[in-house]
Order: sequence, then structure tokens, then C-alpha cells
Amino acid sequence: MNQKLIFTGERINKLNVDDLPFPDIGYDEMGYEEFMANQHPNYSFWYQDDFPRPYTFVSSRQCPGVCTFCWHYGKFRMRSINNMIAEMKHAIEKYNVNYFYMVDDLWGLTKERLLDFCKKYKEMTKGKNIKWLTSLKVNMVDDEIIQALKGANGYAIGFGLESMSQTVLDSMKKYITPEQIDKAIKLCLKYNINIQGSFIFGDPAETMETAMTTLEYYKNNCQGQPIFEFVKPYPNSPIYQMCLREGLIKDKMDFVRNLTVMGTYVNMTKMSDKEFNKMRNLVMKYQTKCRKSVTPISLEKDKKGFYSLSEKCPYCGHIDHRNNWDIPNRYLYGFTVVCQKCYMRYYIASPLSLILYRNYHLLYRFRIWKDKVIRKMKTRRQNK
Repeated sequence: MNQKLIFTGERINKLNVDDLPFPDIGYDEMGYEEFMANQHPNYSFWYQDDFPRPYTFVSSRQCPGVCTFCWHYGKFRMRSINNMIAEMKHAIEKYNVNYFYMVDDLWGLTKERLLDFCKKYKEMTKGKNIKWLTSLKVNMVDDEIIQALKGANGYAIGFGLESMSQTVLDSMKKYITPEQIDKAIKLCLKYNINIQGSFIFGDPAETMETAMTTLEYYKNNCQGQPIFEFVKPYPNSPIYQMCLREGLIKDKMDFVRNLTVMGTYVNMTKMSDKEFNKMRNLVMKYQTKCRKSVTPISLEKDKKGFYSLSEKCPYCGHIDHRNNWDIPNRYLYGFTVVCQKCYMRYYIASPLSLILYRNYHLLYRFRIWKDKVIRKMKTRRQNK
């Protein structure tokens, strides 16, 4: 073997994605039935059933957006609604699915398409409690869309919120406005739709002032629902190319090896490293201070080694009862959950974990320091 990579050319994109077969053979070979039979509610915060049977669903290829933190290629193509419904019906009959998780880069492109899907999905699942989760752009959201989605058992929406600074949004080429973000968040809160959006920090246009604009909005309006992330220059994205041009990434292989390691961030802003780190610490502090958290009212282990628990929702006061939880250590655990009544997201943890979580901004700083030390030690060994 000569150990050389051979490039055989780019694959031609299939324009009519309805012609692609359903993923039955691949799923069967991967043991999909066994996978679903061994799911537990605490494996994902969007599971609400005691015995979740999720089906990952893709209804389009690529994305029409041009966000600077993504790598874009190929033409955006969508499956027809009838083709989508046919696969969903097949999945329900074969796998007894009770969750559909839409993983498209952008699921809904037009209002008409969304409303048509909601209507046909509602007809197909009549009499069944089969939930689904999807993603939308904030500029598509209005009362009619949210009510249609809610009526069709769609209970959660993922948004690319990114920032409440128009300067940062423009730099990212998001083509949305803070006003549209605010409207989408408030409509979801109004209709009890779970928000799975995220604000991301560290764009080249980010300043301490733009970051504080987002953080203060979050504190005053979001009830701790969206999460926080930091922009990473993934390979071939526009900001990655910028980092290469400006010498911010000096060793491409080393950068890729550590891309997913906590604390591996590139300061692409005009802020000094000291100010950038201060901003990062503030972000983590706001996240932990604004997210609500609870300990269980009860926690009992069954004969199979799994747990039943109950807790009081910190938002609506409803007592949620949960079963079939897989908890390796009953004294040190923590999971994000969604209330079974109001669909608000919060954190449930053991008393010890809750102390750690509420001081996560301090723990986060320690973990970053630890990872930096480990990376330096590895680099030294590799260079010897």
C-alpha cells in the first residue's frame, strides 16, 4: 500500500432527492432496532417519553444560507412533502417510532411548505402521540406557523439565533435582525414551544459591547432557554480561510486535532486575548446564572438497574414523573430536561452536581486551564 489519498473527483449531486431510497438497509445493518430498544429519556433533553424511539430524518440537502462559520457547497434541494410523509409512515409501521428529529441544515424554506407538511403530518399521525423537532430561521416565524406546528405535535424548534447585535449578524451573513430573533423567542414562549436555539460568541466583529448586548437581552427575555456557544473556524468555512490568511491558525493539523477540545478557540476579534478571555468567562457566568436548575423530589432504582424520579418544574410548578433513566452514579449526575407540561428547559441534578453546575463558570475556567496544560505536554512529547 502506498498510503496515498486518491481524489476521484466531486460526486455529482442528485437534483431530484425523491429518487433516493429510504435508509432501511443501512439502518438494519447498523442494528437500528436494537439502538431504539436501548434508548433512555436522559440520553437527550428532547426526549419526554419514558421509552423514546427516535428516528433521524433528513428532508433536504445542503443549505441556501451563506453563513461565514459554515462550509457551503452544492445546490439546495428539497424532498416533496408526499415523499417525506411516505418515509415517516413507513418508519412508524416498521420501527414503532415516537419521535422524528429533523436534522436538515434548514428544514423550512417557505411558509406554504411548512403549513402543508403540518397538515399532512397531523392527518397521518391522527390518534398517535408522535412528536417531532425541527429547525427554522427566525424570519419565518409568525403566529400561524407556530400554531400549525403546535397543532401537529411539533414541540421544539432549533434556531440559529447567534447574536442580538446587528453588526455581528451582518458580519456572519445571517441576513436576520434582532427584532426577528426577539419575535421568534417570544412566540415560542407564548405557545409553549421548546426553544433549542443558540447564541454564539467570538465572531470577528464581536466586541465586549456587542457581547453584552446579547447577554443582557438573554438575561431579561429568554428565561434561560437558548444555549451559548463560541464560534469555531471549521475547515473550509470563510472564517477558517480568514484565520489562515491572518496567521491565526499556524498548524492546520494541530488545530483540527484539538478542534473539539474544550477551550480550543481562536480569538478572531480585535479584542486582546485578555479581554477575549474576560468575555468568555462572562458568557459562561450568564449561562449558569440564568438557567434554572433543580434536584429530584424522589429517586428510586428498579430491579433492572434503571431509575424513576420526579421533580417540580421551576417554571410552571408541574410535578414531572420520569421513568427508565440510566444513571451510572446516583450521587453525581446532571441532565437537561424539558418540562412535560410547559416544555421549558431546565437542569436536573444531584445535590453535589448542582453545586458544581451553579459554579460552572469557575469549573469551566479550570477545565480550560487543564486542557491547555495537557495539549502543551502532548506537543512537547511529539516534538521530541
